[in-house]
Amino acid sequence: MQGGGYVLLVDLGWAKPMAANVVAFLPATALAFAVHYAWTFQSARKPRAAVWRFGVAKLIGLGINSGGVYLVETLLRLGHYYALPFMLLLTPLAVFAISRSWVFQDVRDDGHRVTKTARD
Repeated sequence: MQGGGYVLLVDLGWAKPMAANVVAFLPATALAFAVHYAWTFQSARKPRAAVWRFGVAKLIGLGINSGGVYLVETLLRLGHYYALPFMLLLTPLAVFAISRSWVFQDVRDDGHRVTKTARD
């Protein structure tokens, strides 16, 4: 979703690449939290406890995306489409790993950590 919003905003001339990256980040983050919380990880953690952790994870993702946009646009002077591999591959993998290992990891009463995914 973020990659699509990014391309749409830049292609329509509504935002420069870095601004489009940040603007597209906001709705994508809200949707991603809802889907990951309810379906992907089926977390037993209270939403309030998970949302701030997810925000941290997504800010790391935004940093990766912004770094990609800066690299592609400013340093390499390539078109904005070249930032998409960061948004569609690297960032989702990083945020998924953080989400699985920290954000949505549940702790049982006996102190053991449990991470579920929809496949479990």
